Amino acid sequence: MIVERLPANRRGRDYVIGDIHAAVSAVYRRLRACGFDPERDRLICVGDLVDRGPEPELVPDLLAEPWFHAVRGNHDVSVLHAVGEEGSPEGLPYRCEDHDWLGGLTATQARALVDALARMPWALEVETPEGRVGIVHAEVPPAFPDWGAFAAALSAPDTGERVRYQAIWSREAAGHCRGRAAGGEPPGPLPDVCRVFHGHTLMPGLSPCRIANRYWIETGGWLPEAGARHMGDSPRFSIVDIRAPGIG
Repeated sequence: MIVERLPANRRGRDYVIGDIHAAVSAVYRRLRACGFDPERDRLICVGDLVDRGPEPELVPDLLAEPWFHAVRGNHDVSVLHAVGEEGSPEGLPYRCEDHDWLGGLTATQARALVDALARMPWALEVETPEGRVGIVHAEVPPAFPDWGAFAAALSAPDTGERVRYQAIWSREAAGHCRGRAAGGEPPGPLPDVCRVFHGHTLMPGLSPCRIANRYWIETGGWLPEAGARHMGDSPRFSIVDIRAPGIG
């Protein structure tokens, strides 16, 4: 599936979380702390469920939860390419790490993980009372005037492969949050969605960033679990209500 569409949640709230990177236990702790109700609420991840963290074997169980949804990130797709599950007809460089941790999984665990990653869509659309909300890992490339054009290009035979690559790898728009833009104006709003959420790029000060109705929420919640340091900041999982983000 390229684009998955979720109906409106009429029982509870929908939340978006940043990159998880195999820090699954830390995600559950964060959910308990924020009062997440698995009987009513849904959690949607912006991608990168694997690499860096200590618990890749727990990722398939998380993906199997009826309240959990996720899009593919570049690390997830890299694993699929590394094991030969998927290939790029354009020869695009999807591989981003060696994934040595795969050798620590049993054959059953590895198969379950690969199968779970392969079922993940490249983008999600979530219906809300206010309209659609989009979820894609890295960004909607600034060349697209709206979400609909982007979603159509993801699936188009002539553009899909390259647009999917941009959707999980690009930092062109996010560069404006980091003060590292190559030039030009920040991206404008996407008029046919209420808002769109991304991960992929660690935000300055590990605080979410908003440009128009585009939100980047990767704030490094997995960093402590991976034994990584981020001097001067407080890494955490940003869990954001898709209807009331409270960012910017």
